[in-house]
Amino acid sequence: MLIVMGTSLKVHGLKKLVKDFAKAVHATAPMVEPSSSKSNVKNWAGKVIFVNKTPPGSEWNGIIDYHVAGDTDSWVGKVIEEWKKLRPSDWETQQMLVAGEDNTNGPFKAVKDFSGKGKGMFLYSII
Repeated sequence: MLIVMGTSLKVHGLKKLVKDFAKAVHATAPMVEPSSSKSNVKNWAGKVIFVNKTPPGSEWNGIIDYHVAGDTDSWVGKVIEEWKKLRPSDWETQQMLVAGEDNTNGPFKAVKDFSGKGKGMFLYSII
């Protein structure tokens, strides 16, 4: 799936890039037989989605599969909100591991990183 956001698609270099990416994305779409039981399920593989306040021009027919009309920041906020509801484990924070002070639970002690500097990172310390 290719998501294109926050651009008017009028700059020549970007237009070419998006068209090339869209072609590659469409080429990787799995083929589903119309008589198949899976045809009732919406398959997002191989789709191009354009998120912008203004719709794409007619030159994008057959290239962009879906247009989400609206503010990109608002749309991203709604996507994240729904994602957190559907898969909360994707949003758990990694805890940092530092050397245990009393050595009762082994050589590691898990503590949360409140500094904000280590987001998405973790450290291992061995006593």
